[in-house]
Amino acid sequence: MDNYLTKKIIDKVTKDPSIIHNFQESGVNWPDELSGLYETLDLFLSDYESVPEEAPLLLTLLISDNIGGIQFYLPKANKIKQSLRNIIIQNEFNGFNTHDLAQEYHLSDKTINEILKSNTLKKTCHENTKYFSIRNITPPSSPNKYWDKSVLEFYKLVQQALSTIGMNEEANAVEVAFYLMQSFGGCQRYFPKADKIQEYLTSISIYSERKKGKSVNTIAKLYKKSPKTIYEICARMEKHSIQTDAMQT
Repeated sequence: MDNYLTKKIIDKVTKDPSIIHNFQESGVNWPDELSGLYETLDLFLSDYESVPEEAPLLLTLLISDNIGGIQFYLPKANKIKQSLRNIIIQNEFNGFNTHDLAQEYHLSDKTINEILKSNTLKKTCHENTKYFSIRNITPPSSPNKYWDKSVLEFYKLVQQALSTIGMNEEANAVEVAFYLMQSFGGCQRYFPKADKIQEYLTSISIYSERKKGKSVNTIAKLYKKSPKTIYEICARMEKHSIQTDAMQT
């Protein structure tokens, strides 16, 4: 039911972003963990020009659907960072700067030489390494030295969530997953289900449908609720709308 409702909410919010504006003004109490997840996504995705404003909230719902309500170990992305660091070191090596690289990355000369001799890492074709980022890493199809099972599973979860809202580029999923692992990873996390958020977004959407003239029976079938429940939701939302208008005047 949660997944069905989330997909329904995504469809409605994508078509009518004003639902998000109404939600943001509603004053619904967020659980602290979900609030932190939403704020982290909102801050990170604000750098993407083409990402719709509703994306952080919808991603929060999707992630909550998959790992909400259970203890979940969100890993750190340390091994991925190590892989990325090693690729950059390989690119920056000019044949004479082993000691300089060791100082820059706080490693020993011996470790730098081991990284340079490694054949397990694929060098990037970028000539200017300052443009190389986490987005250039291609996730493996199965766990390996750098992508263990928990890291890969979380990446796939994020990739699926992003794909649901139209962000299909693999690089986006790598970057978002990496950022979330850095922000929240390294310990057991409990992300609660976003039931109240789902419920309120659904109520806003139902009320919007009714205001547009759809019949109660049609809306009831659309949202798999009884006509009585639709009437109650609309009455409650109408009362809330009147109270909000009164507070703003």
